[in-house]
Amino acid sequence: MRCTKKFRLGYFLCILASLMLFGVTPIFPQTQKSGSHEQVKINILASASGAGAYVMSFALADIINKNHPWLRAEAVESPGAEVNYKNLALKPELRANTIVFITWMHPPLYNDLKKKDDPDYTTCRFITRIGGGAVFFIARDPNIKKPHELVGKSIHLLARTSSMTILAKSYLETWGILDKVKLLYGAGFKSGHDALMDGLADACLTYVNPVTYAPIPILRQAAATRDVYGIGPNEDDGEAVSRRWSVGYTKVPSRILGDHQTDPIGANVTEMGWWADVTMDDSIVYDVIKTAYENIEKFGDYHVLGKTLDRKTIGSLMPRPKESYHPGALKFFGDFGIKKKFR
Repeated sequence: MRCTKKFRLGYFLCILASLMLFGVTPIFPQTQKSGSHEQVKINILASASGAGAYVMSFALADIINKNHPWLRAEAVESPGAEVNYKNLALKPELRANTIVFITWMHPPLYNDLKKKDDPDYTTCRFITRIGGGAVFFIARDPNIKKPHELVGKSIHLLARTSSMTILAKSYLETWGILDKVKLLYGAGFKSGHDALMDGLADACLTYVNPVTYAPIPILRQAAATRDVYGIGPNEDDGEAVSRRWSVGYTKVPSRILGDHQTDPIGANVTEMGWWADVTMDDSIVYDVIKTAYENIEKFGDYHVLGKTLDRKTIGSLMPRPKESYHPGALKFFGDFGIKKKFR
């Protein structure tokens, strides 16, 4: 005898009522309990131990693990941003579950420096900002205030492969003096400031917050000890550097370094951020940003860079091509009403 649809429905409801009567909760196939989700593990390639990006990347992992119901993140020490980007380029198996710390300079930098047999790689996309800096040189000598006055002098930079070092060399190259100065290298900004204040270098690289123009602590300390003088690119030179490396340009207001600084200092703005390949699921990227956004104040407990983050500037500070953002990031910014300027 064939069962009618009405009969089958009635039979099903009768069974369901019987189960509930005896306190048995029915389990339906392919249905999860509310709020349940299989855990998803992601890796975050950070930077060298002790660096700001290293601490911030471990902070992101910690904040995710403490506040997200199903994402589990593991931060991993790395030689730096250049290696991080190259890892995604050379190891496609990492792309679906790996977030990397890099700057906006690294996609064009990879294409400039890649070896003949290295693959093209163009699918890494921006997620959100870690921090950034308006970068320029400082000197102690009042006779060193202009680019041409650096000729014959020693300039302390960061590590040879650092994006900040590459940016600084672009300044010197644009000014036509790259081969007319002595370059010194060290790990981090502190080594450069120490060399300057100890008389071991004539100038060093430094930066200020590109939003508030607050000096980094080691620069504030140096400026409080004695007068220091800023040397940076003018607008034309800064725009040339911007086009080459996808960085911004700004002018550090007068008196940031003290009352003796009567003129603004030109500076290019480099932004550090977390990026992921387009193959990383949009929902993972969305939830990473959402977790960071909802806990933005906590980053300041880990590192001074965290104190520069806020909900309004969680994306890039500058207009960027829309396609340079990860689709999951674009959805988040749209859902939360965070307006971004694209170009």
